[in-house]
Amino acid sequence: MEDTLKPDANKLNYLVGFLKRKKLLFGIILIVIAALAGYFIVKSHKNVSGNYLTDTVKKGTVTTTISASGTIEPVSTVSLSFKNSEIIKDIYVKVGDHVTAGQLLAEQYTDNLDASVIQATASLKGNTAKLQLLQNGSTQEDLDKAATDVKMAQASYDLAKTTLDRYQQLYEGGAISKADLDKYNSDLINAEGKLKQAENSLKSLQAGNRPEDIEAAAAQVDSSSAQLKLAQNDLAGAKMYCSIDGIVSEINGAVGQRATANNNSTSGGGFMTVISEALQLKSQVNEADIGKAAVGQTVEFTLNSYPNKTFTGKVSSIAPQATTVSNVQLYDVYIQPDQNYVEMKAGMPTNVTIIIDRHENTLTIPKGAVSYAASYLSKMRQAGAPVTEGTGGANGTGGIQRQNRQSAGAGSNASNNNGSNNTDASSSPASYQEQQATVLVMNGSGTPSPKRVVLGLSDLSNYEVVNGLNEGDTIVIGSLDQSAATNTQGNQSSQRSNNPMTMGAPRVQVTGGGARRN
Repeated sequence: MEDTLKPDANKLNYLVGFLKRKKLLFGIILIVIAALAGYFIVKSHKNVSGNYLTDTVKKGTVTTTISASGTIEPVSTVSLSFKNSEIIKDIYVKVGDHVTAGQLLAEQYTDNLDASVIQATASLKGNTAKLQLLQNGSTQEDLDKAATDVKMAQASYDLAKTTLDRYQQLYEGGAISKADLDKYNSDLINAEGKLKQAENSLKSLQAGNRPEDIEAAAAQVDSSSAQLKLAQNDLAGAKMYCSIDGIVSEINGAVGQRATANNNSTSGGGFMTVISEALQLKSQVNEADIGKAAVGQTVEFTLNSYPNKTFTGKVSSIAPQATTVSNVQLYDVYIQPDQNYVEMKAGMPTNVTIIIDRHENTLTIPKGAVSYAASYLSKMRQAGAPVTEGTGGANGTGGIQRQNRQSAGAGSNASNNNGSNNTDASSSPASYQEQQATVLVMNGSGTPSPKRVVLGLSDLSNYEVVNGLNEGDTIVIGSLDQSAATNTQGNQSSQRSNNPMTMGAPRVQVTGGGARRN
């Protein structure tokens, strides 16, 4: 029985030992990872003083920006179409060709259009002749002829009347029948009618043409003239000329194809599209940032095809009305490049940075210096260490108090006991608000002392120091224990207990020009 159990016991012991070795190996790996994390954290900062990560106040550039995406597009785009539905005879350019205003681009066959011009011309000539005839009135020959016609009609009337009188007597004497008498009576009536007609014609020629007839003839001339102009315009529309200097970007058709009048493409565009050589950027800025944008601001942008080159331009116009994209209000901001860069092509996407304000060669500190100072002083209070605030106007917790740019400049000298003032606050434009805050400065004994500073512009990583620090000052931006805890164990309670902020930290009294230890 014991021999039977002995192999199972050996297997169990082997398994337990294997698990112990695995656990030990896993623990060693965790320690190595923690050590490497701490090493790289320390390595990423320039200075380490005791348990603190430090950096120096140095000069640099701080820029406030708006980031947006955009697209390169031509300043002008012209869509050209034929006026008539005719067969295309020739196309003289191709996509990509540079063209100038007035250049012939394409033309159609004009047989039908030429015939329409000829017909309209003939109609105008006929109506013009009629108008001139009415305006000139009757000639002397016409008057003489009309007078002769009156005399002949009068003679016929007199003869018919005499004949009727004679046959009337014969009828009364019973020599002729009633039917014969009626015939001669009818002849008289006809002769009388022709006489009146001849007299009226003579009077009309003598009086001239009526104004109404002349106006009607003039209207016919105007109508014929308009028809001729339309026919001539149609004929001229068979040739397509360029209206701007630019580049041919699209041709929707070919020789031998019938162009559709005024809309020569199935996509709704013209037969040919010409874009200007001058390009611009159209970017979209959301409603949260549009209030910071203004015409004339400097812009930097990159193209996906040239990611390592930065192009520059200026904001030329801002759309007054937003467009809604995925429930977000976006405003079109148009940007004029500083030059017509050869790298730019219409349709290229861009990454746009609109520069709101930029200060160069100014003192800067990392943003972590302000946030760590706030945490440092907050933990001191939680630990019961009294902190007496000075009269500089900033809160002792390192929190930020915003004020107007120019009013801040007047009061910043009170906290500038070391004489540093790299920016004349009172003379700078009020394009931003200064910030009063507290940072930790390493003193001669190697301990941090809270100090009031005045901050200006800020970007993603740095603050501009308007007042309160000198170039080369050492400031605290973090602690080793805090960084290791954050990167290895997520700030667990066991790591926080080792932080010097909660283990008998020295008492510090904040003053206007520095700090003293108690």
